[in-house]
Amino acid sequence: MLFVKCDSGPLLLPSRVRSFELLCLAECRYLHSQSRRTVGVITPLFLQAYQFADRLALIDENGVYRYRDLMTFVESLTDRIADHLGGANDDTSGERVCVLCPNNASHVVAQMAVWMSGSIAVAVSPKHPAAQIEYFLADSQCRMVITTEELAEKVQPVASKLGVTLLSLTETDYSGRNTEQRSDDKSAADSCVGDKLLQQKERRNKRLNRLHQLRDANKFKDKPAFIFYTSGTTGSPKVSI
Repeated sequence: MLFVKCDSGPLLLPSRVRSFELLCLAECRYLHSQSRRTVGVITPLFLQAYQFADRLALIDENGVYRYRDLMTFVESLTDRIADHLGGANDDTSGERVCVLCPNNASHVVAQMAVWMSGSIAVAVSPKHPAAQIEYFLADSQCRMVITTEELAEKVQPVASKLGVTLLSLTETDYSGRNTEQRSDDKSAADSCVGDKLLQQKERRNKRLNRLHQLRDANKFKDKPAFIFYTSGTTGSPKVSI
C-alpha cells in the first residue's frame, strides 16, 4: 500500500497492502515541511478522506475499500479509543497508543483512528519479540495497544504486565468483505436501538466539528503524530517523534 499526497487529496494506490509506515512517514514529512512554510491550513488525512467518500482507497486480502468504508470503521474504533482514553470532548490529548496489526486494512483503520482520537501512534511490528514490545510500550508510556484477534495472544501478557488497555479487532471491525453485511445489520438495528444510533451520530458530529475547528485554526501543524524507534543495532532502540 502506498499513500500519495497530491493536489486533489490523499490517494491510496489500490495494490496489495504493504508497510503502513510509508503512509506515516509521508504524512509526518509533509506536515513538517508545511509547518516550515506559510502555505495555509494543514488538513489531516482523516479529514481529507471524507471529501473522496466514493473513491477507491485500497485493496487487500480481505476485500476492496472505498474511503467511505474506511471512515465507517475508523469512526467506530475512534469511539472505542475515546471511551477508554478520551476526556469530556472525546479528545485523548496526545496519549500514546500502540498499533500492532498486520499489513492490511486493520493497520490503516487503527492508525487513522489513533490520529482522529487525538492520540500519538507508536509503531510496533508484529515480528518484534515480546521483550522488545514490552520495552517499546514502557518507554513510550503507551496507554493502549490496538491489535487483531490473531495477534492478541502474543501481546496480552505484556499489556497485562504493564497495565495497558488492549483493544482487539475482529475482522468485522475493518474488513471490506463485511461492509455490506454491516450495512444490513445497521439497518436492522435502526428499528431496535434508534436512540443509541442517534446518540452515536451526534457524538461523531461533535467530534468532526471540533476537528474542523482545530483544522481551521491550523493547530495540526504542531501536533506530534508518530513515535518511531530505531533498530537498536548499537544499543537500546532510540525514539523519534
